[in-house]
Amino acid sequence: MELLSISLNVGRGASPAKLEGLVRAVRVASDVGRAAEMARIRRSASERFKFPTDRDLSLASERLATEDESSQSYRARRLLDVRNQLRERFRGLPPELWWEERFRSGRMDRKLVYGTGYERLLDSYPALWSGTAIGLDSIDPELYAALVADDVSRLAPEEFRVRSIRYENPFGEEIIAADQAASALSKTAGVIETAATIGSRRKVAKAEGEYAQAVVEDRIESSRLDVEMKREALRAHQLANQRAEQELLALQIENAKALSALGVDQRQQALVEQLTRAGQLDEADAVARLDPDEANALTQFAAHPPELDRRHEPDPEA
Repeated sequence: MELLSISLNVGRGASPAKLEGLVRAVRVASDVGRAAEMARIRRSASERFKFPTDRDLSLASERLATEDESSQSYRARRLLDVRNQLRERFRGLPPELWWEERFRSGRMDRKLVYGTGYERLLDSYPALWSGTAIGLDSIDPELYAALVADDVSRLAPEEFRVRSIRYENPFGEEIIAADQAASALSKTAGVIETAATIGSRRKVAKAEGEYAQAVVEDRIESSRLDVEMKREALRAHQLANQRAEQELLALQIENAKALSALGVDQRQQALVEQLTRAGQLDEADAVARLDPDEANALTQFAAHPPELDRRHEPDPEA
């Protein structure tokens, strides 16, 4: 199972409305991530089942509903059977001669392939074989639609689960994804990271004083002068961190002012363009389909730059 931890600095005394807005922002990002993953799955299935393999048909005949000769399970099994018969009859014969020699010459009963969609090839005469590549996306349109729907339903990512929400500063939320939802969780993290880049492009570097802190506490074999030098280094790091925090606050205010000057529709368009530039096309399409107020929730990540931590953990329920 995959865990995504989201942390945002909301400053002191954040209002309930602000915290509610952050929870909504995470939810919208999750919706966009799942919608983008669904679009990828549907696109992949749509291409794959234009030319289903024998294994695809065999598995489909077992999974799809079995009723009568109009059922999709029957169609899949019949198409597979016809394929096998054609292989046996025409083994070694060049494909471009199958239809001309066997159908037009009357050497094979048309009923053999009736109902499988192969008879549609006859309607492309005289360019019989080219008709399979031009204008025929699938042999049996109804079976094709059933195969795509079945594959999408099986691979659809599950809903994310919330492990925890921390209503303090920094605000934090942890969401969990299992199985197929792991890829959607990755897309969710990408949406949050890209949404955080809306507005100013300036970056604030934060100095780290952990090493200086550690060496100050280790005084066993250090001279007094050495300790004083290390303390001075620590103070320098602490001052640098304070300056970095002030610059970060100024950047957040700058982004907030820039975003507030835009209308809701303009913010949505800015998000779509930013995702498109980042190569997240499915995510951009998903944001474009959102209600503008929903899309606007994602701008919270620009006002409060997030820190993300993604890791794998064993599933306790497995």
